[in-house]
Amino acid sequence: DEDDDAEGLNTCKYQIREAYQYSLHPGPVHLNIHLSEPLYEQTELSGKLKFSPTKLATTRRNIAQNDTIQLNALWNNTAKKMIIIGQLQPCAETEKILLDLACDTGVAILTENISNQNNSNFITSIERAFSQMIDRDEFVPELLIVLGSSFVSKSLKTFLRQHTVSATIIVDTILPNANTFSQDNCLNLNCSPLEFLTLIEPDEFKMNQTNYGSKWKQLDYQGQSKQEFILENTKFSDLSVMDSIISYLPDSCNFHIGNSSVIRYSQCFSSINNIKYASNRGVAGIDGSLSTAVGAASFNPKVLNVVVLGELSFFYDSNALLNHYLNSNLKIIVINNGGGSIFNMIPGPKSTNNHDKFFVAQQNVKIDKLCAAFSITHRKATNLIELGTELQKLFFEDSDCSVLLEINTENCKNEELFESYLKQMTS
Repeated sequence: DEDDDAEGLNTCKYQIREAYQYSLHPGPVHLNIHLSEPLYEQTELSGKLKFSPTKLATTRRNIAQNDTIQLNALWNNTAKKMIIIGQLQPCAETEKILLDLACDTGVAILTENISNQNNSNFITSIERAFSQMIDRDEFVPELLIVLGSSFVSKSLKTFLRQHTVSATIIVDTILPNANTFSQDNCLNLNCSPLEFLTLIEPDEFKMNQTNYGSKWKQLDYQGQSKQEFILENTKFSDLSVMDSIISYLPDSCNFHIGNSSVIRYSQCFSSINNIKYASNRGVAGIDGSLSTAVGAASFNPKVLNVVVLGELSFFYDSNALLNHYLNSNLKIIVINNGGGSIFNMIPGPKSTNNHDKFFVAQQNVKIDKLCAAFSITHRKATNLIELGTELQKLFFEDSDCSVLLEINTENCKNEELFESYLKQMTS
């Protein structure tokens, strides 16, 4: 029926316009298009489909002038200020403002690699800084500003949940009503970090009144110095593998980090300023890590995309490789430790009778066979010497297809070595 076809087409056009507008904002978009049976017939369309933008309703709160006055009064009359940054897209303007604010010795700026605000003037390895902390009370801020969404650091979450902050401001457009750190005196603003930061006007006569930020930076320096010595003497394991991967990463690449133990190991190290970090956080565990990297590499073939993930994550999402858009700019690194090693680090699962079978999910799948099925070049490293050689080839040798590097740490004492690393860092 022509009327039904016209109505269906108009509905589809509206849904596509709406989905496109939503896709301009952070977060996934799921689009369902109703198709009537049978699906075999085709309808001739007159002319091309044209889509005009659909303006969406917004719930964003506009910041009033009174808010700005109160914000600057709070900022300039608070001695110990902390800005913590969760997952964000890179933004040079945001970084510039943060660098200006960091000039005040009373301001501590804490970031994670997925914050994509990775300047060396910030504390870019929160876990490493916490490992050097003795008197925690002196590091509690009076003003806490939270920018961005997901946070990885368990130490940061525990620290802030155990202490009361006088005032907290949460700035986010994805989860604007979240209160991740369980603070009572909390203001939530649904605006971008850049919009918010442009409102802060520091009073130069009230800057550098305390050394609160300097103390945090000193923790970072101490941790970095101690870490370098410890890692030089750490045997081949998941931890030393992550250290090597990060040290070999080429400039200006997109670095996709898988979930579970992979992203937690990555938090031990300083972020690199000219690398874009990505990770599927707060979504669905290990689902889709490889698919996201494949999509990003397909979108811009001129940019190198490196994805590192565990072997279970790789197996779970391996069908991402079943497509015609794989290019040589996709480099896959699989850390194969024989199962979900994160469950060897968590106290609860280790105490159960089904720890190995159902939590760690020990497996014996051959990664090279999967690579052959998808026509992907497979390489392998089983020690630090091989790893250095293979990483050099992976990143700096030309190839005409996607390459997967399997790093086998199955027979390493990964958990023991990581526990030893943590003890040495805190000693």
